[in-house]
Amino acid sequence: MASGAGASWHSILRPSVGHGGSAFGGTPPVVSRHEPLWKTLEEAACWYGLKFIRAEFEWRQFEPEQGQYTWETGEMKVLHRILGWAQRHGADVLLQQQWSGIGWNAFPEFRGDPALETYSAAFDLDAFAAGWVALLEELVTKRGFTCIRWVCLINEPGWWWWHLPQTVLAREGVAKSQQEYLARAAEAVRKAMDTAGFDKIGIMGPDEADLFNYEDIREMPWFPHVQDVDFHCYRALLERDAGTKPGYTIDEATTIMSRYAEQARSAGKGFYLTEYGTMANGVGFDNPGPFHPESLLRDCSLLLRAILSGADGASRWSFTNRGDVDGQWQMVETWDRQFKEWKTGTEKFTPVASTLGQFMRHMPQRAFVHEITGKAVKGLDVVALSDPQDRAGMNAFLVNSSEAPVEVCLSVPVVDDWSCLTVQPSNHPADETRQFAATDSIGITLPKDSVCILTNRPLDPDGPGRLGINLFRQDFHS
Repeated sequence: MASGAGASWHSILRPSVGHGGSAFGGTPPVVSRHEPLWKTLEEAACWYGLKFIRAEFEWRQFEPEQGQYTWETGEMKVLHRILGWAQRHGADVLLQQQWSGIGWNAFPEFRGDPALETYSAAFDLDAFAAGWVALLEELVTKRGFTCIRWVCLINEPGWWWWHLPQTVLAREGVAKSQQEYLARAAEAVRKAMDTAGFDKIGIMGPDEADLFNYEDIREMPWFPHVQDVDFHCYRALLERDAGTKPGYTIDEATTIMSRYAEQARSAGKGFYLTEYGTMANGVGFDNPGPFHPESLLRDCSLLLRAILSGADGASRWSFTNRGDVDGQWQMVETWDRQFKEWKTGTEKFTPVASTLGQFMRHMPQRAFVHEITGKAVKGLDVVALSDPQDRAGMNAFLVNSSEAPVEVCLSVPVVDDWSCLTVQPSNHPADETRQFAATDSIGITLPKDSVCILTNRPLDPDGPGRLGINLFRQDFHS
């Protein structure tokens, strides 16, 4: 489990023209009046123990005109602050372009229309590659943000972004599909990064909007040109909801993720889940659907299934979010939805914190995933992880998504005492903590719709989570 659990963290302040989802406005500007908010925001990042961060930006932030770089814009200062936190705390960073927001490198057919300029794929791929190199030279070489382990060329190609004019798709020798053009872009960027000495920073892709069910991703045009593979997931449902809501079951998602992880690993690549959440219980404006107890239960189950499938990291949508654009996705509260202004400090204990947040903060980075044997129970997911820096430190994560209590008996190593934290999303913020003396067998009853962490290395409830190792190995991809 190379990177671990984390979240998207946006640096974009302005909304895009056209569809930009909610990837803007959740993180405050870096100005003196917001310093108290930044302080509590960074404390919340420590509490969650973010270990894998998808740091998102808009191309307009640093190259509004070709070759004219603006490294000190307000949004670039936000990005620098996010990367600074990641550097200090050992998080692995995926540097993610959400959209471009520029006209100079849009396809000529799209220029002059701000929305189409946002959607457009890069017209000049050499200029696109040069821009990525300039960005890395500024962030990695000059500012020392060696926490950047990957770049991702575009968010969700084929959905709202990376559009090609129909005239281009019909033109001989250019591209037959968006995926083929994305492959050409990745090839150009890889060559430019290698030439500039950034050969140890990977390209991750395709970053598609959901777990599209491809039979073999190794046959996709982009596959040879990325070092690690990533997808998003928003439509997976608890098994009990199958057929009642649109989407696919978590069992079906597990099958797809397992296949993708195996296919990626056969080529020496990793597999990542770079956005996940659920839209099944409502989205849009300030809809609390992503906070629905069933949504959070599903997110916990999906995270465990991703780990069991072989995922190297998972990033939830999203750490900061306004919560009044396309639903309440925020893991911390930075924006006053009623009065449309920044809060003076974060309220970190959202419903996400009491459930999925407890899983994230207890998960070690680069953890060893242990095989668990025993009788399978419908609706019960179990994952056991140990810390690479403390092999005796054990953490078991359990989700009971069935509609009845489940009795579980776990055989565990006889090392130290054990602490058991049980949470029911519907009872937020109530939870139950129990202690067990050192023993080789622990029996617990999981209430219906509950999550549980069993650990022999308990955390201070108000202290930081298990943060990164702070080991930025330059040979990670070798």
